[in-house]
Amino acid sequence: MTNNKNQNETIDKLRTEIDKMNLLIHKMSESLQNPFLNVDLRFKYKAAIQECEKKVKMFKGDIKAIEILNTMDTNNVELPKHYQHHAR
Repeated sequence: MTNNKNQNETIDKLRTEIDKMNLLIHKMSESLQNPFLNVDLRFKYKAAIQECEKKVKMFKGDIKAIEILNTMDTNNVELPKHYQHHAR
């Protein structure tokens, strides 16, 4: 139960981070719409947007992995010694 609670807290933290990153991406994208934005700042924003999108994708993958691991039953794990029982 405690492990599940920790995993749910982790999922909540990751979701808040995703929301923060999406807000940051949105703000930078709005700033890029300004035609008078400094060129150096424009390049920094474009690079930062790409990095934020990578982090969001990574966070979403982490959430999905935690959710999959939550559904697995760790007491009933059967690992086949060989795969000869599969039909060809």
